[in-house]
Amino acid sequence: MLAYKKRKVALIQQFIVVFLLLVFLIQFDDLLLGTQEDTKDVTIQKVLKLPVKEISGFHLNRDDNEWSLDIVSDRDPILYQLHWKNIDGIPVKPELKTYPFDAFIQSRLGICSDVSNDACKKLSSFVLTQWEGVTRDKNGQVVLLQETTNSLYLFSHDMKKMNQVISFQFKDLKEKSRKSLGEGLVFMNDDHFLIAKEKYPAQIVEYGPQGSQAKGFGVGRGKLQTKEISKDTKSLPDKTLQPLAQWQITGTHSQCDFSELAQHETEGLYVLSQQCRKIFLVDLEMPLSSKNAGKIKVLKVWNLPAVISHPEALAVIDGDTFMVGSDSKKMGDNVFVLRSK
Repeated sequence: MLAYKKRKVALIQQFIVVFLLLVFLIQFDDLLLGTQEDTKDVTIQKVLKLPVKEISGFHLNRDDNEWSLDIVSDRDPILYQLHWKNIDGIPVKPELKTYPFDAFIQSRLGICSDVSNDACKKLSSFVLTQWEGVTRDKNGQVVLLQETTNSLYLFSHDMKKMNQVISFQFKDLKEKSRKSLGEGLVFMNDDHFLIAKEKYPAQIVEYGPQGSQAKGFGVGRGKLQTKEISKDTKSLPDKTLQPLAQWQITGTHSQCDFSELAQHETEGLYVLSQQCRKIFLVDLEMPLSSKNAGKIKVLKVWNLPAVISHPEALAVIDGDTFMVGSDSKKMGDNVFVLRSK
């Protein structure tokens, strides 16, 4: 009888040890997956009221104290560019310039421009709206992301000519995901791009030339393009990029959408979620595969103030200072400079 009781106590002790070990492993796994990441709130440092409706994409250009911000809108085929004197990350005396590009696209694609013709008007609306991202490549070319056609349009650095149209596709689209496509991009080296897919599911997808290998991006590996090399560009034949790898967030933030990608030359890769009202600093974890999604590790999180309506554009000034644009249909406060508390 005594031996039976001893065995029973030993089994109970073993069960407790196994249970505690499982709890530890789950917590450790959560830490690896980024569900215990550093979370901060931000405060509004400055608010701008630009004459731009439905802001949807930013790209920040740094040049000593003369900075500029490329801006695209859902509704207008116009590149807006905000220039200012930079003082401690805060825009001072900003000046807005505009660069319409509809005529370039109509000419390149052979689209009629007669607004009195219903067919022309409908086709133009389909191709000339829903601009969801802007970046610059290693040559300083402006790269614009058009959502409904899954296309990238490359323009010269001064927006005086259009050089190329690049097509891409998201894999295995289901019916409800066809209206939730590209929502931001950053340029990597060797003609590779990272493009954010909004939802169903939200992903970051790397695209590159046919036959190339995915590079990925993460702490200690991968590289995003950060410096302009040359402004001598020429017109090139249109081409198609292939999806090379994709990544998804798991765990705590798995229900968040992706509204924008942004990069900082020393801090890394950032994701803006309109639905969750958060900014994420992320790491794209190995393994890389075009068939199975890798994991997005969340390193840091910043919570956005409730006053920002429809946050959809993001630029990173430094590791704790951001510019966020509002995708609002009404004129009003629409660019916010934010800093960690």
